[in-house]
Amino acid sequence: MKLLSRLPLRALLTLPYVALVLGTAIVIGVLSYAAGRDAVDNLSGQLLTETVHRIEQAVEGHVSGSAAVLEVAFPKGIPAPESISGELPALRERFWLATSVHRDPNNYAYYGDRDGRFIGLWRSSESDAELRLRPTGAGPRDIYHYSGIAGELGRPDVETRIFEPRDRPWYKAGAASALQTWTSIYIDFKLQELVATRARRVTDRNGAFKGVVATDISLRQVTSFLQRLALSSNGVAMVLEKDGNLIGVSRGEHIKKQPAGTNVRLNAADSADPLVKATYAAVRGLADTAADARPHTTVFSAPDGSPVPGAPRHRVDAWASYRFDPAARAGWGVGAGVHARSHADGLLTDGQTVFRNPGQYSLDANVFYRAPRWSVTLGVRNLLGRALRADDFDDSFVPLVERRSVLLSGSYDF
Repeated sequence: MKLLSRLPLRALLTLPYVALVLGTAIVIGVLSYAAGRDAVDNLSGQLLTETVHRIEQAVEGHVSGSAAVLEVAFPKGIPAPESISGELPALRERFWLATSVHRDPNNYAYYGDRDGRFIGLWRSSESDAELRLRPTGAGPRDIYHYSGIAGELGRPDVETRIFEPRDRPWYKAGAASALQTWTSIYIDFKLQELVATRARRVTDRNGAFKGVVATDISLRQVTSFLQRLALSSNGVAMVLEKDGNLIGVSRGEHIKKQPAGTNVRLNAADSADPLVKATYAAVRGLADTAADARPHTTVFSAPDGSPVPGAPRHRVDAWASYRFDPAARAGWGVGAGVHARSHADGLLTDGQTVFRNPGQYSLDANVFYRAPRWSVTLGVRNLLGRALRADDFDDSFVPLVERRSVLLSGSYDF
């Protein structure tokens, strides 16, 4: 109280006003931050939901298309062939028509029976095809390249590896189900790429199981799509199964090549890309903890609780102004403000090295003159001339802020 008694009357009247302005500015800042955060969360949720719905529509189109491919290849009521060689012209025609229904992505239809015999037709273009035959159920397949629905086959190429249809995932899945079924994602024998297969059993004239007809959906375009996304070097997009096996990823490999030349599935936890591995470690529990299957967004934090990466956890902006004679129609005034933020951690392109952008503050001030129809303001940013860094940054660029800048501005009301 002794300190207050020594202050002049003008200061006693001014201090509550300044405190009120600062308090109001802080409250408005906090409310604006909360409203902005909620708006961003709502918008990101809406965009995510829309994107997922589009993916669902595309998947539904692929699913319905694959069912039509199987029906054309082996219409219901058509028994399994007793001999692939004996019925080759009819099988070729039906499989050509089947792969014409939805050539992208269902450009491959094939059939394998319980005796190990196999026929498959893979369309490389509208007019060109590859016929894969194993008519006796033993040995490698013969590969014929030809053009047109009834094109001449010519001399075949013989595969170097033995293809046994009864050992393939699609055959086992189709044989075990009375209805059409989907296989788990696996590596295609010839292309060595990820595929998912729709299959159903085929019966003989007596209704007994004879073989399995199937069509593939190549998942190569998943990675191609993800790699075309405009992401920062600190961002990654990936599609994976619940166990962590990658289907597609925007950076790094999604399958692993073996010394023998074949490929195997790659789990995100074993990825050579540190960011892919770290991202999977952060999100792997979401599928189990999500309350429902609807799309949702999640905010991740670093071990110390700060956002990751490239943004501070706390920001403060406050500004106050004072007119020396508020009752006058014209007069002088001053203003001052502070902008402060906490530290922020960044991540280099190697996905492992963390660097720190330290916390900082800056002071701004101005002097102004206000008249009924005009005003003039002389402002100074970064009044103390401190070496400052920008609040937001990425792994390759941390912008610097000018040490001190002076701005003279004016306005006039016509």
